[in-house]
Amino acid sequence: MANDFETIKKNANSFIIEIHKFVRENFQVSIGDQKKYLDSVTKDSVKTGQAKLGSFIISMSDVLLDSTIIIIYTFLFLIYKEHFKLFLAKLIRKENHPVLVDILSQIKVSINNYIVSLIIEMIVVSVLTSLGLWIIGIKYFILLGLITGILNLIPYIGILIAGIITVLASLTGSAEFSMILGILIVNVIVQFIDNNLLVPLIINSKVEINAFVSIMGIIIGGAAAGIAGMFLAIPLLAILKIIFDRIESLAPWGYLMGNHVPRKFRWRAKKVTIEN
Repeated sequence: MANDFETIKKNANSFIIEIHKFVRENFQVSIGDQKKYLDSVTKDSVKTGQAKLGSFIISMSDVLLDSTIIIIYTFLFLIYKEHFKLFLAKLIRKENHPVLVDILSQIKVSINNYIVSLIIEMIVVSVLTSLGLWIIGIKYFILLGLITGILNLIPYIGILIAGIITVLASLTGSAEFSMILGILIVNVIVQFIDNNLLVPLIINSKVEINAFVSIMGIIIGGAAAGIAGMFLAIPLLAILKIIFDRIESLAPWGYLMGNHVPRKFRWRAKKVTIEN
């Protein structure tokens, strides 16, 4: 792709010219007027763009720093794993130790299932994206499919970055609008399959968290800790559900977080009964 940079630049310019022609033919705005308008907008937004660029650089630095810190924390957590177990054993009464052992063993199983589910989801998304890009004739379709599958692990933002990379890569072949439209259609179809089939069947079924709680957790995690929070939201929710399910006073909250749906609702005059 680096070797094709000049081709990408040439095709990008051709694509921009095609957009100018489309606007001229459909909205009766000359190419000169379009360029004047773009120049005026560009001049007004230079300072804003510089500020946004600075914010973007800072944000990327924060992401890299967070990623490094997560790796360090994970490494230290694995080193002191037994130490943390003994701490919990000392913190909890001996008569409750069987419950603690059950919680820790279930957390291990749940996290392992979640990691396996993510790998399966990544493989399926990579294969579907590669197949779609191959059908519409995109160069480097295997590489781009793999990049999409990996970036898809980052909620919301990942698929957007993957789409931009794929569009840029498509310019190594031609600057036709139909090609870019085909890429958008492939990404939309793959995301539809991922969100409506893969996530409910593979991920949510493994961690037993319903879609509503998953979305709320991702939003709260993103607000609290950015991309790292969004990525860690689901496993943290799974851990909380395991704990809630095994503590009697918190069991209703564990039920609320679960994906259990009653098969039949029967409404009566003065009360509602739910039959499973």
